[in-house]
Amino acid sequence: LQRDSVVMFSFLLFAVPIQLVVLTKLNILYCGLYQTHLCDMELNHHCNSIDFEDVIAEPEGTHSFDGIWKASFTTFTVTKYWFYRLLSAIFGIPMALIWGIYFAILSFLHIWAVVPCIRSYLIEIQCISRVYSICIHTFCDPLFEAIGKVFSSIRATVRKEI
Repeated sequence: LQRDSVVMFSFLLFAVPIQLVVLTKLNILYCGLYQTHLCDMELNHHCNSIDFEDVIAEPEGTHSFDGIWKASFTTFTVTKYWFYRLLSAIFGIPMALIWGIYFAILSFLHIWAVVPCIRSYLIEIQCISRVYSICIHTFCDPLFEAIGKVFSSIRATVRKEI
């Protein structure tokens, strides 16, 4: 795909009329793959259902004029569409940069600090747990066995008196 893109890009430099068609096809291919990937991951699926009826709903028995309702619907939909595009154009790349740096740092710390610390802790605690186990078996087991033998000789009988 990369080699084909380079060939197409170099071809596009010389063929201006064909450029729009090829770029459109590449864009459709890219957007199709991108959208399919996002749909499979179901990221932000809760944002897909933000429609006019989900935000502004008139209860039964209370309705505005049809013209007002249609104008409100159009205003809401167009404003949401274009304002999202404007915000994406202004803040999309900086936010992608910030989140890329954040997740790179998070991955780095997880790989090079968190997991080694946890492994080290588990190795150290294993040694301590062996010492603790020996102490418990040495001091507590005989005590509880003796207490168990004392109470094992107790016999209880239950009588029902009428």
